[in-house]
Amino acid sequence: YYAPPPRYYRVHDFRPGYRLPPQYLAERYYVNNWYDYQLPPPPPQHRWAYIDGRYVLVAVATGIIAQILFGGH
Repeated sequence: YYAPPPRYYRVHDFRPGYRLPPQYLAERYYVNNWYDYQLPPPPPQHRWAYIDGRYVLVAVATGIIAQILFGGH
């Protein structure tokens, strides 16, 4: 038997083309050393973020998700 997750716990449905929820646009989620994690270089005006075991490529200006890769830190 598994207890249900706490009410504040929410799994987001990240998909390319969706807007990343604002709380994940914080600096603490950004992956600045993407080359250490064997991620491709982000295109201009994009950044990699690490959220819930996923690397999310997001457009800085709009927060739109461009790509998602699964992996671990």
